[in-house]
Amino acid sequence: MPDGLPETPSASVLVVDDNQAMQQLMSYVLRGAGHHVLTARNGLEALDLLSNHPGLRLIITDLDMPILDGFGLLRQLRLRRGPPVLIITARGQKTNVEQALELGVAGVLEKPFSRRELLLAATPFLSVP
Repeated sequence: MPDGLPETPSASVLVVDDNQAMQQLMSYVLRGAGHHVLTARNGLEALDLLSNHPGLRLIITDLDMPILDGFGLLRQLRLRRGPPVLIITARGQKTNVEQALELGVAGVLEKPFSRRELLLAATPFLSVP
């Protein structure tokens, strides 16, 4: 695999972000690494997709979204024992990161991030056990 990243078998990932450009960028990178990607614009859409796709291996979500934000999504996922979650946050958002960690996120990806940083953060959760 390019950039010295380990190869991983295909896994399903849910990308949740109301910013279409960011959503498309992450989807492009993850699909390029061989993963099946679903997308949602907010936490409510994400919960809907999760109900219909129980095999999801990872959720990558922004925190600031309309309808149901990332924190609301994290609370719901905690109740449902959903898949691991990586959050996307702007650099310097220490309070948001602390609150998300309390809600059980598996990792934090700070914007701006590179293709490599995205794949390195996601790969441990997408490898077949």
